[in-house]
Amino acid sequence: GSALASLRLALNAVLRLFAPFLPYVCDEVWSWHFAEKSGSRSVHLAPYPSKSEFEALKKSQDPSCFELAAACRRKVNQRKTEEQKSVACEVEFL
Repeated sequence: GSALASLRLALNAVLRLFAPFLPYVCDEVWSWHFAEKSGSRSVHLAPYPSKSEFEALKKSQDPSCFELAAACRRKVNQRKTEEQKSVACEVEFL
């Protein structure tokens, strides 16, 4: 869920940044997902990305989250290696 939210936020900002250079492409992609949710029917009517849009992300981040996720991933990889499983093998229980 958080990965998708991050991708949406990034795509939203990138579309607004690239709109002056790729107007038709950005407007088409904007219409697929962001037009209805943002209330701007065109990317060219949407406000330019601002620093304040991303400041809330900084405040909500817990610095230990990355380390915890990395430690979990290391354990999963270690266990797969011990059991001689492929990296692509699904994890049924964690």
